[in-house]
Parts: sequence; C-alpha cells; structure tokens
Amino acid sequence: MALGSGPTGFAEARGIDILAQLYLVWSIGFAAQPFLDPVVDPKEYLDYCKNLLGHLVTTNSVENVRATVLLAICMQCFDDCAGAWNTLTVGVSMAMSMGLHKPRTSRRNCQNSKPDSLDDEERRIFWLGIYSFEKFLAFEMGRLSMIDDEECYPPHVYDLATHTEAGTSSKGRAFAVTVDLARIFSEIGRNSVVISRKEHGVVGPALQAVIAEKVEKVGEAQLLLTRWAESVPDELRPTSDILIGSKICPFASYISMQYNNALVILSRNSLLISEEAISLAANTIAKGKPWDYIVRNGQSIAVNAARKMLRLQVEVLDSKSNAIYPSLLVALHALATLAIHIVTHPDSRISAMDLHLLRMASETIKEVYSRIRVDGLFDNLLQKIEGILLQATQASNRLGAQTIGEAILATTGAQSNCWSAQAPEPNQTPDSRRGESEGQMKDARPIPAVSAPPPFNQNYIVSDADFGYDTMGGMPIPGDKWSPSQSDGVGWDWSCFSQLLAEQFQPQ
Repeated sequence: MALGSGPTGFAEARGIDILAQLYLVWSIGFAAQPFLDPVVDPKEYLDYCKNLLGHLVTTNSVENVRATVLLAICMQCFDDCAGAWNTLTVGVSMAMSMGLHKPRTSRRNCQNSKPDSLDDEERRIFWLGIYSFEKFLAFEMGRLSMIDDEECYPPHVYDLATHTEAGTSSKGRAFAVTVDLARIFSEIGRNSVVISRKEHGVVGPALQAVIAEKVEKVGEAQLLLTRWAESVPDELRPTSDILIGSKICPFASYISMQYNNALVILSRNSLLISEEAISLAANTIAKGKPWDYIVRNGQSIAVNAARKMLRLQVEVLDSKSNAIYPSLLVALHALATLAIHIVTHPDSRISAMDLHLLRMASETIKEVYSRIRVDGLFDNLLQKIEGILLQATQASNRLGAQTIGEAILATTGAQSNCWSAQAPEPNQTPDSRRGESEGQMKDARPIPAVSAPPPFNQNYIVSDADFGYDTMGGMPIPGDKWSPSQSDGVGWDWSCFSQLLAEQFQPQ
C-alpha cells in the first residue's frame, strides 16, 4: 500500500508515524535476513526515516514513540550505534513524559480516551519492550542507563516458573526471559558505574582498594549472570547447544548472544593478564568468596563465550534460522576476543582449532556485513586482526603452518578475500589494496605495527599497544564507530585490569 500510493499519499492517509514504522520494520527484517534481494535498498528507507525524526518528536503519542524507538533499533541493526543511542534517548524521554513507564495514577473514562491510548496490559508490555532494548544497548556500549528501575513498571512479565505452562506461546516465553535478562544487565551496569566513578582522581592505596572492589563487583556480576542462566527454561537457556532448528530458535539465539556477550565484556580483561597474576589476585581478593572460581577462570569464561557466539552465528545463518533481531556487532566482539586469545596462547592445540573457527566465522560475518554496509570498515577491522595474528603464527609451530589468509585463499579464492596471506604494509590502507574505485577509506589510520609478545607463561602483561589499542582501550578504527570500544563511565575497556593489577599482583 505504501509502495503503491507513495510515501506522501500514505502519510496523508495513515500518518507519518505509521509510514515510518512500516519502513523501519521492513528494514529490520532485511537486516535479520540479509541474503534476500530487495527491490529497494533498505538503507534508503532507513535514511528516509531519519529525516522524519523531526516530525515524530513534535507530538507525544504512542505511535510516535513506537516509531522513534523502532528507528533506534533499525540504526543499531545497520551499525549506527551512536545514532541509535541518541535516538533512543529521545524515544525514552517521550515515553516517560507521557507516563508510559508506570501505571496510571487515575483512570480516565473510556469516552475521553485518545485513539492511540493503550489499556493497562498493552501499556506495560509496550514499556517493557522499550526498557529491555535500552538496557541491552546501554550495557553493550558502556553507557549509564537513562531508566531508573525504581520509578517504572517492575521489570518482569510473569514468574519464570510459568514459562513451561501449556498455552504460553514461544514468543511470550522468550519475551519474559528477555525482560528478565535486561533486569540483570540493569543491575550489573548500575553497580559498574558506581565503582568506576570511584577511580577518578584516586591514587596509591585508595586506588588499589577501588580496584579490589571492582574485581569483586565483576565476580559478583558474572555469578549473578550464570545463576540466572540456570533458571531459564531448557528451550531458551543461553548455555544450551540445542538452539537450532526449532521455531523458537530466533528468540533463543538472540538471548544466547546477549548473555554470552555480557560474559565476554565482564571477563575479557583477564585475557591481557598472565595466569600467574590472575591466581595471585584471586588469592588476595577472591579467596573464600562465592565468585572465587569465576575470577580464577576469567580467561576460560571469556573465550568459551566468544566461541559460543561465533558458532551460533555460523549455525544460524547456515540453517537459515534467522535471528529475530540481528546481533552483528556482538559477533564482531567475539571475533576480536578469540583473536586475542589465539595470540596469547600461540602454541596451544585449542588455538589451532580456534583459528579454524575464526576463519569460518569471519567469512560468514563478512558475507552478512557486506550487505548491510558497503564502506569497507569491516575489511579494515579484519586486516587489523590479521596483522595481530600473523605475529603469533610466525613464531608458533602449531599455528605457523597455515595462517588465516592462506586458509581462506584455499577455500574461497583470492578475489573475494580481504584476509591477505601477506602482512600488510605499515602505511597501507584498504584503498591501496583494492584500487581507487573504493575511495571511502582513504582517511583510514595506518594499520599499527605490532611486535610479537613474549611467551604468555612468562608473567608478561600484554600492553594495549601490542594489540593496536589506544590508551583508552579502543580500537583505532576510522571514525571510531565500532561500538564496543566506546565506553562511558562503566569501564568496559580492555586495559582496565591489565594496567592496574600489574603493579600489585604481578610476580617480580
């Protein structure tokens, strides 16, 4: 109908808010199933809806709020996380100004109800959907949540024990679990903000006390997450290996990706610390605590979660069990995490297996990513990871036999491969490799030259510079648009523990 009458005619008949919702849902659907060949580029619909935002925010209504939040969701699907956060801020503010975040204080007569008004249950479900997306995005980007849990609807749909009752739809069970996971993220994020703010301007023994408290909060957060996962029904449990093939798979895969990404975010700093230093830190800070084993096994937790995400990404696309909402940036995060583990454990047999998984996952993600954005940013990220991995493979007998570039060339051909078998030149940009026809990346920063780190079992603390990270723990990608590198007060950065634990707990 919208295509037939045109956007102007449809907006006049149904309203700008409904037009925007239609275009955005269609674009999100393409992002979740990117191998379709649409007649119209969904990115054009997204850009069109961005231009409608000024019209949507002029009037507070349920449909305008819905369209604004959908715009934020769609922007994240197409890898515009900064814009998604800013847009979501507007949508949440509109919803709260209308009082949609809490029960009505007084009932209005039905005769006075507006056409877009919601009944009490619709109102609650509508808000909980906004609440969940805001908590997920805030956690992933390291932002302080805009929503105070104490001032809105309780973040639960119904008791988790009722998930298995007959008559409850797959969608209903999945929504309840998603809201409950958002509640967990909210608690973890709030605690992390509080402890991170204590670090500002603190030095000496006071700083060490803050670091010890931060380790404690991270351990407690991971314990909370893992115990939550055990309470989830079997068909939706994020740790399950049986997620593919059922009609509930799209929901279950999304929940699993978010859960495992949270474990990686909370554990990844341990990948930059030697095992000896971790053991000493655990003996000092965590001994006798319920989360002792979590602190001691932080490296294993991070890597296993990354493996789970990459396998799930490949399986979902291979089986055409498309996710209900794509988690592409989460998969990219897992890719970088597993690469760091391979570099720090180059002689491990497991690393050789991980290298194969990394190769397959990168090709799968690249195929999807090339449909969603075409500016070469993902190719640049792969080149950075390849430069890091080459340092490990050159010095390792197990990994040196076949680099990622060689393996992909053997299976996919050199023409479609951005993982070169040769190390990139220090000042070489993607344009010089692909020709002048792709000029969008000419401002790319030089790929950092990295030196092979000493053996990881020699109490070596890997610095940020070794992996091409800046001093704030962010990957220096052009425009700094890779969202996991952008932390804001929470401290989801790679360098946090590697710099601060080194002095106190590192063996001399």
